[in-house]
Amino acid sequence: MTREDLEHMTDNQLMDLVREENLKAAYDVLVLRYYQDAVRFCMKMIHQKQAALDIVQDSFVISIFRENAS
Repeated sequence: MTREDLEHMTDNQLMDLVREENLKAAYDVLVLRYYQDAVRFCMKMIHQKQAALDIVQDSFVISIFRENAS
């Protein structure tokens, strides 16, 4: 499966690939899809760039652990 194929998938399809096949490329597409918006949102809330970056990174990691635990 190519990166281009993955980019045309829905979030749910990508999460299924992450959960069922541990496909890192699918996770990367999700991160790239939402990373900047998540950082901007955090920056509006806390006004500290490094803290916002850390929160977003932690959020993506936690979401994967939660999905894998289900």
